[in-house]
Amino acid sequence: MVLDVKDETGEVVRWTLETGSPSSLMTDGWTKNSVVAGDVITVDANPARNGTKFGRLLRVTKADGTVLTWGERNRASQ
Repeated sequence: MVLDVKDETGEVVRWTLETGSPSSLMTDGWTKNSVVAGDVITVDANPARNGTKFGRLLRVTKADGTVLTWGERNRASQ
């Protein structure tokens, strides 16, 4: 997933977040229209340790309050 994010200064910065395979996202309730270009979302992610604008997606909260997760069941069982 590629996101354009406003930083603290208001500058737009591009982030790339990895997710699971399409089939694993579908298992967690995602569809091809869950998030579309132009949606305003809040993302929780684990950022890369090297400081690059890359990370692992954990959760998406849409403007209407809908929460989409990925792999939460797997993390809970570890």
